[in-house]
Amino acid sequence: MSRGQAGTFLRNSFCCPFLVAALPSSACWPATSAPILIKTSPQPTTSSSGQTPLSRARPPYSGQPRCYSGPASAAPLWVQNLSNAETNGEFKASLRALFSMPGRGFLQRYQEISLASVNFMWSLPQSLPLAQLEHAIRVRLECICQVVREYDREGSGVGYGGNVMLYVDTTGSRFASAVVLAALQERTVCIETGVAITNLAGVLDLQLPLSIRSTGSFSPDTNLTAMALPIPRRPPNESATRRNVDNVIPGAPYAFVSEQALVFCNQHELVNKVASNRLFSSVVLHQLSEVVAAQAAHVQALICIPLYGAARPEAGHRAPIGIVNIHRNQPDPHATAKFEYLAPLLVPLAQSLGNLVEQLPWTAILKTIREGQEYEQYDHHPTQHHEF
Repeated sequence: MSRGQAGTFLRNSFCCPFLVAALPSSACWPATSAPILIKTSPQPTTSSSGQTPLSRARPPYSGQPRCYSGPASAAPLWVQNLSNAETNGEFKASLRALFSMPGRGFLQRYQEISLASVNFMWSLPQSLPLAQLEHAIRVRLECICQVVREYDREGSGVGYGGNVMLYVDTTGSRFASAVVLAALQERTVCIETGVAITNLAGVLDLQLPLSIRSTGSFSPDTNLTAMALPIPRRPPNESATRRNVDNVIPGAPYAFVSEQALVFCNQHELVNKVASNRLFSSVVLHQLSEVVAAQAAHVQALICIPLYGAARPEAGHRAPIGIVNIHRNQPDPHATAKFEYLAPLLVPLAQSLGNLVEQLPWTAILKTIREGQEYEQYDHHPTQHHEF
């Protein structure tokens, strides 16, 4: 085939990359690496049926020359790579959606759990003794854990748990007691050396009476230990509408400051975020690594949701009063994708939990802080049992 015949054949068949690929590069391209402009015919030939051959594969002609540089086989290879990438992306997205969707019957179970939860809330008297109030909070925690468990569709080998961390303003008068401040300072982890908690905005204190290991007994989780996490002060020159969270520990503190629910596939994500942030020293990284290692057998995948008290229109912006943490004892690689669908279902449950937590008297919180794990012992197995 001569060079002129090759050019004519190429112009007539340029719409089909496979025909272009079939041509030897020496027969239709001059020996140069410069870009070559090839302009297709504005009036392609038509068949007896009135349709252009290969019209389904040919894109609409724009009247502009098409430019390619390199051998003729580069065009179809690029097209094939792009097509493969798009196909792989769609396949991966579909696969993620498959693993992140709930199982059959979940919505019915969610309705049953929600209805039982509402009935339980309505059955509570307006005023509760401390022991019964803490029990009611643990029942709400069990309800949230049950929803997450039903959504995950995991077997009996996966355990779930939940706990509440309350925000303690270390600059306020409520916690001005030297005994309370000393207890909080001792249990605060992931804090720089020499930093006093009075120089912080406050801490998130883990309330052991407000924890549960989802086994149906509604008892506090004995696998947890008392601890608090720092909440840094807002810089004086910082915007009131935009909070810098770069110096906030990932996990519960970050969820509290940003007022956003967060999810982690495993606790190593927390360690990696601190390790890659130069604002944190090796002291903070070491302390966080110790915390993660100590609870690795019981806490892996983690959900952190801000807790709010009852809505009061006159109060304006509602700041969170704490964090509810929901965890399971195994990593979950699909936790982030699942949470996109699960998060809206947990909102009403977390709000009712916040309403109960807000009723806790500060004297009880102070007592828990002073005594650490040795809080007041009471009947953890009341006669009334709640099924969800």
